[in-house]
Amino acid sequence: MTQSQGRHTMMTRTKTKLVAATVAGVLLCSGATCFIVTKLALRRALEADRNAPPFKFSHHFDSSPTTSPASASAASAAGGDRGLADFTSNIPVIVLRSESPDPVSNDRRYSEFTMMVYEPKENRPVRLDQAPSVSSRVGLRRHGMVSRQFPKLSYRLKLQDESGASRGRALLGMPADADWVLQGPWLDKSLIRNAFSYDLARAMGCAAMRTRVCELFLGKSGQPITEADYVGIYQVTEDIERGEQRVPLAKLAPEDNVEPAISGGYLLAWDVGNGTYLHKWKSIQVKYPKHPSRAQMEWIDRTFTQFDAALKSPDATDPEHGYAAYIEVGDWINYVLFEELVFNLDGYTRSFYMHKERGGKIRPGPVWDHDLGLGHQFPNGTSFRQWWFTQAGRHGWISRLMDDPAFVQRMAQRWRNLRQGVLSDAQIEARIDTFAAPLLSGAADRNFDRWKILNVQSPFTPSQYITIATATYPEQIIALKRFLSQRAAWMDEHLRPAR
Repeated sequence: MTQSQGRHTMMTRTKTKLVAATVAGVLLCSGATCFIVTKLALRRALEADRNAPPFKFSHHFDSSPTTSPASASAASAAGGDRGLADFTSNIPVIVLRSESPDPVSNDRRYSEFTMMVYEPKENRPVRLDQAPSVSSRVGLRRHGMVSRQFPKLSYRLKLQDESGASRGRALLGMPADADWVLQGPWLDKSLIRNAFSYDLARAMGCAAMRTRVCELFLGKSGQPITEADYVGIYQVTEDIERGEQRVPLAKLAPEDNVEPAISGGYLLAWDVGNGTYLHKWKSIQVKYPKHPSRAQMEWIDRTFTQFDAALKSPDATDPEHGYAAYIEVGDWINYVLFEELVFNLDGYTRSFYMHKERGGKIRPGPVWDHDLGLGHQFPNGTSFRQWWFTQAGRHGWISRLMDDPAFVQRMAQRWRNLRQGVLSDAQIEARIDTFAAPLLSGAADRNFDRWKILNVQSPFTPSQYITIATATYPEQIIALKRFLSQRAAWMDEHLRPAR
């Protein structure tokens, strides 16, 4: 094992311990340093945040026409004080309100909230005195594993009807569904890593979820919202689930226990945390079907064993008996290129989703969770002048695929084609600007008024990942562009198609 492999293995174990700690209430060892954080300490941290002076905006309202007395009165009624009468934003704003002062549910139960969504119209900024585009009862609970310990929490959002039953509807231009994720960037101070990454992945031909950037107010007093309820910039993201507009897979009923029905569809993830794990492949969770039969568990477990054996056999490159009989090779090429470009520290190891349609082959994706990518490092440092697949993934699948010269050549040609289109430096920068530009007129500054971590290199003490620290938000975007330009140039040098 190389030194870098050892470091990645240590950090993988560390993250596993952190995940376990979310349940057990104890955090252990980050790198060579150990931390002990009990549930009591976490509770005290939350109490300290509650006991802090109420948050007030210091500046940064987006450009808008002069407020009239009538609109100021209406905004005050919606927002609760004069500070929000002048509030405007160039990106969507979501307001969540609860009648209960209790913390948002930390288990699988949903806390009751009302949601109002405000969207910019006709190139005019959002105002809280305008009519919401969506008003709905919703359920809210905390989302994530390690991220549950961040001061800025992420949430699962379930749209409901008045009786509390799930009710799908379109949200911010995305197809109708009931299940969504409100991801609150903490380690990611560009505030757009996931949104940009998922959009780029889709452009490259990878499976990825749609997402929109918004500002969020979360009030639990039963009173109109105030500045103190502002929690910053969030990313509204489609949840990864089976569905025509999410991950299109055939329905797999409990009685579908013989071929061809038993062959799909399956949604799986190489991950940690609570879940239904395969017996042989103990790191692979079955996400769909939600309640697989024993025969289905055995069938998909055996399929991965057959794929692994074929990939690592002397006949691995045989088109009928090797790895190509089990996986969609083109999809895996796109996936590897994407993960290597964004240099996701969790790549191939955590939140590594895969799916298999009935009668089809194993495909990677949807891609997920890239706040630890695009220039962030492990506590002891990370070299970006390497192939990350050589350091990540106990399964060893990507390394074995890269042992096949035909696979490498096909990947090199695909890289060359992408570099002439969606992965050209100009198009990458333009895509970043699409997500970042609306935040430059005030939203990003408000976020970092609320969370003063812009110039903090390691904002998560229990595991001190090295994030990009800057004095201003525009410098975060410059750093993001610089990283991708340099990483793509390195890949240009190391992926040259044969002539």
